[in-house]
Amino acid sequence: TVDSGLSIEGLFGTKITTFKLGQGDIQINPSLERYVYGSTVQLMAVPNDGYYLKNWAQAVTGDVSPMEYKVEAANPTVMAFFVPATGKATLTLLVDGPGKVEVEPQKAVYSVGETVALNAVPNSSAKFVGYSGGVEETQSSITLTLDENKTVTATFEGDWDDQGETGTTIEWTQLEYLLDGNLNEKGSQASALSGENHAFVTGKDSVGKGVEFNGQETSVRIPKDVFSGLDQATVVLWVKLDEPVKRDAPYEWQTLFRLEGDTVGNSSVMVGAGALRIFVTEYEADSGEKDYVPASGKWLQVALQLAEDKMRVFVDGEFVRGGKLNTPASLGTYAVVLGRFGVGNGNYALDGLLDGVTIYAEALSESKLKELYEAGKSESGGTVEPEPSVG
Repeated sequence: TVDSGLSIEGLFGTKITTFKLGQGDIQINPSLERYVYGSTVQLMAVPNDGYYLKNWAQAVTGDVSPMEYKVEAANPTVMAFFVPATGKATLTLLVDGPGKVEVEPQKAVYSVGETVALNAVPNSSAKFVGYSGGVEETQSSITLTLDENKTVTATFEGDWDDQGETGTTIEWTQLEYLLDGNLNEKGSQASALSGENHAFVTGKDSVGKGVEFNGQETSVRIPKDVFSGLDQATVVLWVKLDEPVKRDAPYEWQTLFRLEGDTVGNSSVMVGAGALRIFVTEYEADSGEKDYVPASGKWLQVALQLAEDKMRVFVDGEFVRGGKLNTPASLGTYAVVLGRFGVGNGNYALDGLLDGVTIYAEALSESKLKELYEAGKSESGGTVEPEPSVG
């Protein structure tokens, strides 16, 4: 039995991808590599001279700029559509720093000569510096006559307010669970793993340092709130089964994954009397399903791809089982348990080693899973059969 702790490393936050049609560009304030769940950003359309923002699309809708957007999805895409502003005047408003600008009236395009009121509002820990570009002014509230196309930048300085929602969902792209001998989380607000034994692993830098599952009481639970707010996810792990097809009774199987919750009917991915199977869940099988019987004593990369309407299993980068769920189940409504079905007598419990568990906030493609599999073999010295040293 393993009795140890965990730490978490990863890239916590999500990228915002921008895409434009027509003559113009998109800027984001603040400009960061990644954004945490619950934070608010300003999307700013920057049309070329003689063009204006017709509308936003994808993650946001509307036709005003700047547009406030609250980050509540993984890897959102924002699109801006620019068209010619024939006979009209445009106001391109840019915000630099921790603040925002209220515009009255706020439109995509204006009549030539129309008057617009601007009011700069700094965040609580910031101050307004001034306007520049189409107008030079340090007063926060001004009026502006649009006798031509104008670009105005409002500059703020100071600290950004803490915008993340601590204690709830943290948006991320990848979580790796590592063993460090205690129950502390490192550099993260993500939920800890829990289980009968708080056991976890070294990451894939050395497959051999795995957690030993004894076929009785060892398991690890990934709580449902880790997946909250996601549309798709992929759980990838490395496993070495001592004897995947060894038990006499047909009801005695070994659990790789169990989806634990009413919305999924406690579905499981198991191996036992023959090929790998998905139990309880009713689904429309995707083309390409195959009977796969795992070998004993060999490291396998197993991936579980999840979405509201889909559950698919891959082994060594190749699709094995799964398809469209007959009854959709949103991510965040169930936990994912590794290694055990949950009964007390050892039935359905994993007998072997587990290592290198990584959770991705997307449905990884088969080609990407194959790439990760090949990289994993390389990191373990060109083989997926290293000598294990129990963590």
